[in-house]
Amino acid sequence: MTKRYLSLFIAMKSRTPQLLIATLVAASFLDCGAGDATAPAVQLPAKNCPSVPQILVTLNQISDGGVNFPALSVVIDRELVQPANPSYPSGRLAALIGVFLDIAKNTPIENVVSTLTTIGDSPAYKPLLPLLEGALRYIAGLLAAPNNITHYNVTTLIGTMLRGCDGRDLLALVSNILRAPNFRQLLTLIADLTADATFNQLLDNFQFGNCDPAAAGCIGRDGFIALLSSIFSYIQSSTTDTVASTFATIRSVLSSLPIIDITKPPWSDLMALGENLLAQASILTPLKSLLACHQTKDTGGAILFGAIFDLLALDEIKFKDVTGAVNAFVALDPDGKILGAVAAIADYLRQNLDKYAILVDIVATILEQSRISAIIPALIDLITIRGPDGKTAFEELMTLLKYLSKGCAT
Repeated sequence: MTKRYLSLFIAMKSRTPQLLIATLVAASFLDCGAGDATAPAVQLPAKNCPSVPQILVTLNQISDGGVNFPALSVVIDRELVQPANPSYPSGRLAALIGVFLDIAKNTPIENVVSTLTTIGDSPAYKPLLPLLEGALRYIAGLLAAPNNITHYNVTTLIGTMLRGCDGRDLLALVSNILRAPNFRQLLTLIADLTADATFNQLLDNFQFGNCDPAAAGCIGRDGFIALLSSIFSYIQSSTTDTVASTFATIRSVLSSLPIIDITKPPWSDLMALGENLLAQASILTPLKSLLACHQTKDTGGAILFGAIFDLLALDEIKFKDVTGAVNAFVALDPDGKILGAVAAIADYLRQNLDKYAILVDIVATILEQSRISAIIPALIDLITIRGPDGKTAFEELMTLLKYLSKGCAT
C-alpha cells in the first residue's frame, strides 16, 4: 500500500493541485494496515461512491481558473515533490507521507479520522472558518487594519521556534495536557468565555495604535504586550509549590482590566482550572521551558503577543463563533478518543524524534515568507469561494475524506 501511494503521488506532481491534495488525503489517512498490508475497507455500492472530479467541483474550478493556484503549484513542486534536499532523496513530500504512514501504523489515528469524517458531516467546524480566513488575511496583509501590512514574521517565528526549541518539551506538554482529567472542562470554559458578554465588551476596548489618555478603559497594543509578558514571566518563575501565589498575582494583574470581574464565572473558573493544571509538574515543567525558548526568539513577545492583540482587536474576527464549534467538538468526542489519539501521536513522535525532525523541517520550511506568501492566498480561496455546487473547496475535501474513510476507491 505504501509503495502504491508514493508512486501515485509522485506521478501527480505535474498534474493539477486538486489531484495533489486528493492523493495526499488518501496517502496520509487511509493506510492503516501493517507495513504494506491494506486495512480492510467497507465495500459500498458503486452508486454511493462518486468520483474525485464529481466531489471536487469547486476545487477544480478555482485551480484551473484562479490566479492563486499556479504559485501554490510551484511551491508544492519545488519545495515538496522535487528532491531538492540531499536529506530527502525522494523529496520532502515522500518523507512526509512516510512519517504519516508510520504514525498510522503505531497509533490509534483512526480515532482522529473517524471524528474528522463525523465533523465533515456536521456544521460544527464551519464557525471556525471565518476565524481562519481572518487570520490568514491578517498574515497576508489583506486587512485594512492594521494598515494593510503583512505579518509573515509571525509564521517565520513559529518555524524558528519549532526548529530551535526542544521538541521533547512541546510534545510532552501536548500529551500531558490532553490527558489531564480536566482538559475537557477547559474546552468548555473557553467556549463559555468566548460567549461571555463581558469578554466581547472587553475586546471592543482594544484599540490599534496608542490609546487616548482620556479614553477610559482603552487597551493599546503596547500595554497588552506588556500585560502578557508579565503574566508569562510570573509563570516562568513559578514552581509547583508556588503556583497558588503566582495565580494570586495574575488575578491581581487581570483585575486591572476594564469591564470584566475576575472573581466571577467564567473568569474565576478559568483561573482556578489554570492553577490546577499548572500545579502539575508534568505540565508546568515543559511549559516553562517553551516560554524560556520563546523569549530567546521573540524578545519581549513583540511578535507573538502583538499578533494575539491584533487578532483580538480585528473587527473581521468574531471570537463568539468559537463557542458553538468548541461545544460541538466536545459533543462529537464524548469519550475523549480523539484527544487520546492526538496524545498518543505526540508520545510516538517524542519516542521517535527523527520522525518529528522531518515534520518540523517541512513545516518550518513552508512557514518561511517566500513559501507561505504563495500558499495563503490559495488557502483563502479554498475556504471562501463557492462553486456551482454551492460548496467551498474545503467542504468538498471534507466530503472526499468521508468517502475515502468509508472504503470508496474514488
